[in-house]
Amino acid sequence: MDYREVADLVAQDIAAGRLGPGAQLPPHRRFARTASPSPPPPACTANSCGAAW
Repeated sequence: MDYREVADLVAQDIAAGRLGPGAQLPPHRRFARTASPSPPPPACTANSCGAAW
């Protein structure tokens, strides 16, 4: 998950009324559990990275 996805989730909470002015964001661990993670990047190999390992 990158910062844009986090910003989108926060914006959705604001629009839905779950976060108002002065509201605190949830703790990092709780936010991480409730947010849908992005798929992990593919493994880097010598052929796909263009580097000689």
